[in-house]
Amino acid sequence: EWYQITEKKGWRIAWLGCTTILCASCRHSLRAPEEEAQRQVLFCTHVPNMVAELSARPDIDAVIVGAHWGAQFKDDPKEGVITLAKKILDSGAAAVIGNHPHVMQPAMHYKTKDGRNTYVTFSLGSLTSGLGSWSPNQHKLRVSAVALVQLTRKARIDENGNQKTWAEVAKVEYVPICEIWVDNNGTKVREMRATEDVPKNGCQKEESWAYHLLGSEDFRRIKDLERIQDF
Repeated sequence: EWYQITEKKGWRIAWLGCTTILCASCRHSLRAPEEEAQRQVLFCTHVPNMVAELSARPDIDAVIVGAHWGAQFKDDPKEGVITLAKKILDSGAAAVIGNHPHVMQPAMHYKTKDGRNTYVTFSLGSLTSGLGSWSPNQHKLRVSAVALVQLTRKARIDENGNQKTWAEVAKVEYVPICEIWVDNNGTKVREMRATEDVPKNGCQKEESWAYHLLGSEDFRRIKDLERIQDF
């Protein structure tokens, strides 16, 4: 099976991971010819049908898709990625969480064709790659964010006149994260910290870039990380 179901606090969520890219190193790690390697990964173009099936199941409250897509180090998603995200959401997903560009990109709230409020992050940055030390646009590679996506259940009437309970996104907040260098017994090591926990001006440019992309009104502080751990 290509999906995993988690159950927490009365919610059963199906998670799907897919890719639009099969890089050379990935093919090598699979130790398989190109054709065989492609059968060992789930491509995002196949996901909408799977999402439709999962979202129709009465034992699943919501479907969330993690998508490996987009061009590296680009500030904006390509039109094809935006179209694919909408297709996945229209198929029944509540949210799509994108990765691969290694820099943050804008996020998007999207109302689906059946009227659900959904959400997509095209890229939340590069949380652990440690790429910020060599780029001329260092601040873009040093900043990322944790997204706090709040789901809610709503009863709606479907196209056949039947009442159905759907999950949709009620609210999204962010905790900005920044890569810094710290001293560890005489050795400089990288750490990822919430920008609030970084010494003054240490991540000011990075935090401003995150605000520019995602909107400062949706940002929350480090105390909200406890909500992630609790969940």
